[in-house]
Parts: sequence; structure tokens; C-alpha cells
Amino acid sequence: QVPLRSRGVTVVNAALVRHAHELGLQVHVWGVNDVATMHALLDLGVDGLIADRLDLLVDVLRDRRATRSVS
Repeated sequence: QVPLRSRGVTVVNAALVRHAHELGLQVHVWGVNDVATMHALLDLGVDGLIADRLDLLVDVLRDRRATRSVS
């Protein structure tokens, strides 16, 4: 588990996710509470999101599932 940001610096990026996955590690990000960031992190391939706004996360996951089933 890693925070989205620490001391104002973004911690999670494509390189971190790729390197963690190469090592066989999952990346779960906490402190994610807006839709755009949720989509961006899921696009990076993170394995899990920890959010205070579960309503938003559920909507994002439903939207992504619906989009995938249409394409």
C-alpha cells in the first residue's frame, strides 16, 4: 500500500507500478477521492484503490466495466 501523495509529492506513477509488478508486488493506492485520479490510477494498472468516497469509486468501477463490455 502506498499513498497517492506524500508531503505534496505524487508517489505513484507508471514507473513505480511497472517496477512493483516486475517484482511480483501489487500496488494498492490510498488517499484517492476524486474520479479523475481514480481513472488515471486504474489506467496505470494499479491493483487496488482505497478511498473515503466509496460512492465515487463504485461509480468509476461500474463505468469502466460498462465501457469494457461495450467495446
